[in-house]
Amino acid sequence: MRWDDLSNGHLLAAAEGAGFDVMVTGDQNLLYQQNDLKRVIGLVVLTEIDRRLLVGHENLILTAIDRSGAGSYELVVIPNTKKPQR
Repeated sequence: MRWDDLSNGHLLAAAEGAGFDVMVTGDQNLLYQQNDLKRVIGLVVLTEIDRRLLVGHENLILTAIDRSGAGSYELVVIPNTKKPQR
């Protein structure tokens, strides 16, 4: 979509304008930065965005997307199972 230069409110407005119903993000501060209940788009926020950690948790994410509605906020807690590197 070439929206990589957009941030926060501008990104949400562009997504809403393009007809998206939900946005999946790893930005846990987005809710506090954009505390605007007039939003049409739902937010699904992941606690981890590392693809290796997301494997096996697709149902959690899809369930949150299905539950989302206009102006909703869903936090999806993805367990961090990575072992500390030595």
